Amino acid sequence: QIHAWSFSKTRKAVESPGETQSRIQSGEMTFLPEPEGHIVRGTIYSTVTGEPLVSEKMVLSFVGKTADCQFAKTDDKGVFYFIVHKSGNQEIFVQPLNKELQDYYIELSSPFPEVFAAYETMQYIIDTANLNEINNAIISMQVQALYANSAESSYTREQKGSGTPFYGDPDHQIILKDYIEMTSLEEVFRELLLWAPIKSLAGHKRFAIINDIPDGLFLDDPFLIVDGIPVRDHEAVLTISNTQVEKISLVNSRYFITDICLEGIIDITTNQGNLKATSMTIPGLRQEFAAPLAGSEFPSPEYISDDQKNSRIPDCRNTLYWNPAIKTDKNGDAIAEFYTSDEPGDYLVMVEGITDDGLYGRASLLITVEAK
Repeated sequence: QIHAWSFSKTRKAVESPGETQSRIQSGEMTFLPEPEGHIVRGTIYSTVTGEPLVSEKMVLSFVGKTADCQFAKTDDKGVFYFIVHKSGNQEIFVQPLNKELQDYYIELSSPFPEVFAAYETMQYIIDTANLNEINNAIISMQVQALYANSAESSYTREQKGSGTPFYGDPDHQIILKDYIEMTSLEEVFRELLLWAPIKSLAGHKRFAIINDIPDGLFLDDPFLIVDGIPVRDHEAVLTISNTQVEKISLVNSRYFITDICLEGIIDITTNQGNLKATSMTIPGLRQEFAAPLAGSEFPSPEYISDDQKNSRIPDCRNTLYWNPAIKTDKNGDAIAEFYTSDEPGDYLVMVEGITDDGLYGRASLLITVEAK
């Protein structure tokens, strides 16, 4: 995976892959690469014996309107880990999937290393021989800022859609505002969601799911979610006011994740999406979690149409292209396409990459943009 690919006028010293690998092996660089996403790691223990719980199925979820549940199994030391792709501050839940398990506690590992490699920044000195180049770069930056929001600008912005739940598209879904107001959430299920009947078991009400193939009730409870969080207390969910519910989604078939089987899914989303519509106690670890900051978007203009090619808006970029998430194919090749700016000169192409097992590589070359 190429994690930094830039085309810029700035120059810097280039370190060879062999030099970097030597620094890693010597202990000068100590880090664990996370090429697939941020790692959330922890351990679950028994409160009775104090021993870690081995081969326990765990689920990680985020409070919100989109059900984003991830599943894992603890190793022989009770350790579990999840790879997440969230950004910013999040409220997370971590709990075992086994609803019969009661006596346990969970500890999350710190996402920050306890020991940092020694590093001292160099003194910053402006080379007076490059004052003209620095001045031109400042002027270019000011010009770009003036025309950045112009209607004629060729910059393209990536449209980011809303998230989808981990199970994909539901088999059935209702939006409560599309129906007349009913007296309770139980009435909503009985009148509008015939695929999820409410049954009584030993004097307690439970949700059920009718399997689409073949037709019949599942024997086990469905995977019940409220505002993204799996819950076990069905009767407490039924006390939620139906006026506080935005939508209800159903999956009427078994859902498999590795060796984990969910006997159907009921996903309830409230208007606020933050669990405040219910006062139920949900067992497990609940805490604020500082996920990595959201990545910034690098604007890369395109000159494809005649209007874009003939635009009189100046393009004074001195950093032409940057992409932190390019992946090579099975032959180790990758392609990056970009347009140069109106600024002639020599540009430094810097490519840095890291493999899944932590091998690091770096290369560079110069390209020249000539004025016409």
